[in-house]
Amino acid sequence: MDATAILNTFIGSLLSGAVIVTFIRLLTLRWEKNVETRIQATVGDEFRKIAEIREADRALLYEVLGPVCGNLARTKQAFRRWREPNPVLEVRVIAESNGIIRQTLLTRYHLLPEHLQEHAMDLIGHYDKWFEVFENERNSGKPEAEQAPYIFAGTHGVPFPHAAEDAFVAEMNAVRARLRGAVGAAPAT
Repeated sequence: MDATAILNTFIGSLLSGAVIVTFIRLLTLRWEKNVETRIQATVGDEFRKIAEIREADRALLYEVLGPVCGNLARTKQAFRRWREPNPVLEVRVIAESNGIIRQTLLTRYHLLPEHLQEHAMDLIGHYDKWFEVFENERNSGKPEAEQAPYIFAGTHGVPFPHAAEDAFVAEMNAVRARLRGAVGAAPAT
């Protein structure tokens, strides 16, 4: 074999190898791009899920837990200082806060996680009874001196559901911790 034939064979082999390497590289690039696209889609889906969970937590906190827990604390504070009949305290604090809690739970019930729904109904039932007793007593036509000095639903068979209050406060603290903590922390069940 002469030098020209060897050179032609070498160049042909080199070109064939280059074509094969280029073809393999194109397949590899295509595969890498496919994997990259799938990873981006998966990561994007996970970030969307995390964002949806965080948005649901924000809505729950700002639209339900904050108003409910704030008004529960307000009425608890009012009961601590309610030593004698006080119509202003009863109407402007107790009745107002009871109404806000009741209305919030009724209008935002759909935002509540399942484990709070029964507690919400316990609070709503208590406040329904409280308003019934309040209206019947304060609008009874009896002189003020003959009316009950304090309105309690508990004395009418519907005591305050302390377990519900505790559940709402615990959920508020858990949601606040999730929103301040790790991105995408799972909601409480």
